[in-house]
Amino acid sequence: MILLLLGLLVAMFSFRVNADLASTQAVAYRLQTRLAAEAGIERVKLLLRDARYDMDRWYHNPDELHRIIVWTEGGDESVWGTNEEFEDEGMAYRFSIVADDPTDDEDYIRLGITDESSKINLNTATEAQLLRLVRVAVADNDEIIPQDIVNAILDWRDADQIPRGEAGDTEGEYYRRLPKPYRVKNGPFETVEELLLVKGVTDEILYGEDFDRNGLLTPNEDDGDETFPLDNQDGTLNRGLYPYLTVHSVENNVSNDNRPRVYLLGQEDVLRQELSEAFPDDPGIVNYIVAATRSQAGSGGGGTSTGNRDRGSGPSGSGLRGNTGNPPRGGGGQDPGFDELNEDNESAGTNTGGGAETVGGGNGAGTIRSPASLLTVQVAGGRSPPKTPVTLEDLPVLMDRTTTVPPEQRTITGLININTAPRLVLQCLEGLTGEQIEAILESRDRVPPETKATTAWLLTEEVVDLETFEQIAPLITARGQQFRIEALGYGDHIGMVTRLEVVVDMVGPIWQTIYYRDLTYLGGHYPIREEDLEKIRVQ
Repeated sequence: MILLLLGLLVAMFSFRVNADLASTQAVAYRLQTRLAAEAGIERVKLLLRDARYDMDRWYHNPDELHRIIVWTEGGDESVWGTNEEFEDEGMAYRFSIVADDPTDDEDYIRLGITDESSKINLNTATEAQLLRLVRVAVADNDEIIPQDIVNAILDWRDADQIPRGEAGDTEGEYYRRLPKPYRVKNGPFETVEELLLVKGVTDEILYGEDFDRNGLLTPNEDDGDETFPLDNQDGTLNRGLYPYLTVHSVENNVSNDNRPRVYLLGQEDVLRQELSEAFPDDPGIVNYIVAATRSQAGSGGGGTSTGNRDRGSGPSGSGLRGNTGNPPRGGGGQDPGFDELNEDNESAGTNTGGGAETVGGGNGAGTIRSPASLLTVQVAGGRSPPKTPVTLEDLPVLMDRTTTVPPEQRTITGLININTAPRLVLQCLEGLTGEQIEAILESRDRVPPETKATTAWLLTEEVVDLETFEQIAPLITARGQQFRIEALGYGDHIGMVTRLEVVVDMVGPIWQTIYYRDLTYLGGHYPIREEDLEKIRVQ
């Protein structure tokens, strides 16, 4: 009996030791996969430092961002940093950088990162933009009124205490009646997930059917109410609001080479000097731009207003987007610089009339809303308005080096990246037709990265007409400054995956992490093995 008891004790102790060893090994594996995922994040940071404006390097790049080896057994450092495959699955830790492909929800994913400027900024979105997104997210639920949700979102972020809509309780009353009450924020959103605190916004509206957030229609997301989550079993993935919203799309008011932009409505002597640096071989363009902008800035006292679009109040009314409004048209005064145009333009004399005779442009508003207006704007006064010497060849430099946003506004919030925005986000840009949106989506895959460095390619490649471009130019950009990185760390010899989500802010070559979250609890849910590579789209 004693020997039997001793044997049982030894067996129990052995099982306990084995369990502890397995637990320790699992912790070690988890740490190794996490380090592999973080190595992928660091790799992307280096990539953005060197090729931030070359979206072909980071938007979808399987060669550099899929199954990259971080460490292998045996110490063969020659394969580290490569995606070499081995016949025998030994111990090898790898990372993959994954992202949703908005054009497909069944077979394809992207092996790259997401530009936050490809989304609608939740803090600057107009009522019409939010309404379009919410209508798509709740299209399958007739019981939800999209306008009520939009009103609640706007009341949450604005600074006033005046409720919108007929309910009249979204400025505090509804939230005070909750079982666990809290106050309405009346301030900008800090994360997209904060929407879950807003009246009417549920997880089904925010995430749609894509609760694992991988952009793929998995079997449990297309089986009705059999398994979580609930879905309509229509064979199409409802992505909800989450993939199309951000709070991080902020852009410094500088050119692509990180120089301060030339403020077109600034002081004449400063403007002339800075334009001469931007166009050193073409004084005619410099003289013309000075004259054209003086006819606007000079007549109204040189001022311009920002944020003229209807955004409600609070953060949404602060003009964060940076689009310029109609400057004051106050009394008379001379518009200088008309006699300094190049030899192709007749002298227009001096305009001593009222401010109403300032500028005539293709947009019909009589203002310089963006540098693109200089393609058509004419200096008023004199015998005849001179013809603009600015051509499409000059537009890329104008869009990069000049601006109508005052220099004291150092950042511009909420610009939409025309190079990466998905179809639904492009549909939120007022002025674009469905045909033009399809042309943008088709054209940007074939246009080289250097051409897409500025938004001018929409005109130079004849994707949109000038009138449309002038209308959307203050609302769009061709670059991103904040990037969302979703990194998977895993090993060939184990089934464990660590999934990290990080947003980095690139200020020149310097990166700063502004958002970090561990999404491992959602699962990997991406193809990472060699046999899954045929499902990955190679562009």
